[in-house]
Amino acid sequence: MVSSPVSNAPQDRGLLRLTRGRCAGCAGAGAAYPLQSWIFAKLLTVIILPVQLLEAASRHWALMFFVLGLGAAVAYFSLGWSSTTISTYISCTYRQQYFESILDKPIPFFDEEENSSGTLTARVANDPTQLQQMLGMNMALVYTAILSLVGCIIIGFVFGWKLTLLTTFVAMPIILTAGFFRIRYEIQFESMNQAVFAESSKFAAESIGAFRTVTSLTLEDLICNRYEVLLRGHVTAAFHKSKYSTVVFAASDSVQLLTMALAFWYGGQLLGNGEYNAIQFFVVYMAVINGAEGAGTFLSFGPSKYSLYTSV
Repeated sequence: MVSSPVSNAPQDRGLLRLTRGRCAGCAGAGAAYPLQSWIFAKLLTVIILPVQLLEAASRHWALMFFVLGLGAAVAYFSLGWSSTTISTYISCTYRQQYFESILDKPIPFFDEEENSSGTLTARVANDPTQLQQMLGMNMALVYTAILSLVGCIIIGFVFGWKLTLLTTFVAMPIILTAGFFRIRYEIQFESMNQAVFAESSKFAAESIGAFRTVTSLTLEDLICNRYEVLLRGHVTAAFHKSKYSTVVFAASDSVQLLTMALAFWYGGQLLGNGEYNAIQFFVVYMAVINGAEGAGTFLSFGPSKYSLYTSV
């Protein structure tokens, strides 16, 4: 039965409020990195102040860091709570409609090969889960990473366009790609190991389940030898599959140091020529380099293209 529009009006208003809270949380979390770069640059310049001004300035900028931490905590709390609530509600609603739609199908629909009971059960279980992933915290982190990148680039161009131009078009793509592949390959490596050892785990579970037959026929040594052969084969297969991914993982984890060296070298040239001061250099460096590194990590938590496609 389809609910009337009047009965859905309060729920729609609640979802609208949650969506606004999610957008505000994304904006607040995305602004954390740009603000952190400016506060950190100001804090670094405190050490060159006279002794009589050092204590007061240190307390002031430490308090600013504390306020920024509280603001980021509120933003991420709002982001996580609203995203989880929205994704859970929509997933439950979609799952119920999915199930009701299957029950309303005519009998010839269930006679088709692609509409078997197991396939339909898997669809009811998997499709709403993928939709929940698309609307949940993972995608919210992707939005936060995009807003953070935009904010870091803006504050970088405000304080120093030359170094920002270099880091944006040279260092930032490398850092984003490296951070993305580092986390993505780590997740895929764990999934690959589970898939590789699935056959041996299945064999062990079947052997344990049939322990009476194994004991009565004295097949203990044969089962153990077979299991050992499976494990050795799986270890070899896992090694061959992982040797290429570990090269990519190592390269992505070390290439960021090269971009840092490039930013420090060119920033040192600008400092030596008197075009930049210390605050300008550290704001641009912290905003673009560290901001891109954090954004690359957040982007890697987004769902895969296949999950997004199948959940729509």
